[in-house]
Amino acid sequence: SGTGGNAYNGVFLDVAHLLANADVIALHCPLFAETENMINKDTIAKMKDGVIIINNSRGALIVEEDLAEALNSGKVRAAGLDVWMDEKNPNWELAAHPCVSCTPHIGASTVEAQKGIGAELVEIIKGFNFLNGAVKGNNNLLAALVKGVKGVEEFFLCLLFAGNELYV
Repeated sequence: SGTGGNAYNGVFLDVAHLLANADVIALHCPLFAETENMINKDTIAKMKDGVIIINNSRGALIVEEDLAEALNSGKVRAAGLDVWMDEKNPNWELAAHPCVSCTPHIGASTVEAQKGIGAELVEIIKGFNFLNGAVKGNNNLLAALVKGVKGVEEFFLCLLFAGNELYV
């Protein structure tokens, strides 16, 4: 369980609690000796079944072979990646996995580009068919995220931020 609080009324959780209970784990941390390969067979085994993993910080935070194995077994429901262990030679087998969505690592992009990406995501979401759960186009991560959504109210619990604008 969590301890303490902060100015945002958040609660700090230990890693074991996070791994066992999180539906989505998004990595936003630098690469240090302590964080290298932090997502691996052992940590994945401790995760909730059907977890979604997003890494947009450093590729070496995840052991890619272990992630691929977890995706194949269904332990990990989906992954969103924009970084690789070897940026010059990405793991194309993992990138082509049907439950992986890849985007370029665009941390230094302009506000205009971020707004464009946000607008594109809104169009993808608009293409979601609430009657049958179909997703227009080929967006594997969105399809995995909305699989099992029961209606518009549940779907719109997801919010998208692009630049300084909020998209619902």
